[in-house]
Amino acid sequence: MSGNASFTFGGLTVTTGAPHCGSSAVLAGWGMVVIYERAAEPLRAINVFDGLEFFRGSSLTLTPDGFRVPVSGIDGRMAIIAWEGDPGNSTPLNGFSEAVRFNGTTLDDGINVTGSDPLVQPYDGTVNTLGVSTSYGVDVDTFTVDPYITAGQTSATTVFSAGGDLVLLTAQVVSVTSEPVVDLSLTKTHTGDFSAGSTGTYTLRVSNASGVGVEPDDNPVTVTDTLPAGLSFVSGSGTGWNCSNAGQRS
Repeated sequence: MSGNASFTFGGLTVTTGAPHCGSSAVLAGWGMVVIYERAAEPLRAINVFDGLEFFRGSSLTLTPDGFRVPVSGIDGRMAIIAWEGDPGNSTPLNGFSEAVRFNGTTLDDGINVTGSDPLVQPYDGTVNTLGVSTSYGVDVDTFTVDPYITAGQTSATTVFSAGGDLVLLTAQVVSVTSEPVVDLSLTKTHTGDFSAGSTGTYTLRVSNASGVGVEPDDNPVTVTDTLPAGLSFVSGSGTGWNCSNAGQRS
């Protein structure tokens, strides 16, 4: 879509019975992530985790990828939407404390909520870009992460952990300036039926959703295919090349 729009949400069902309500752990709501395109901006790769993962006295590790950090103009942002975070009840449990880490660095939302224990924590009911510290159980925080990524990097590691406070992560969005990166897909088809003693043909087609010429020459693409049991290689061909089952095959 383009331009402004109004969105309507509905169909929410909430279970408030035991054991959830007795533990003060009833949660219902929506979160919306808007991703836009603007030709005047540098090329960016955007990785979205969309789920509902909970952790308490444990951690969750994600590996956003799909980018290749450029040599210059490095810019990285990470945003999270998390539910059920409380300023209190956040002391360590099972050796885990409240933290959000990006490539090993602990991130800070920049807001210290009154009554927080510990004082600095990521799940404390804040919307840091608006300076809101009273969103009560809803965290929508954005972090600058370009100091923690390097040229040529193609993935990152994010770790979410919590101690005594139950936290539910519903979205992680990582946006990084990127060199053009291929988006390859492989389809494999065959013609006719295979029977003992006969010859059949497989066709392998590699497609690049990112367009032509976006991958540097020093990063070639290799396609590897394993034949099903009972079949043996006879020959292969493609645009500008062919080989047979004789001598060196590569």
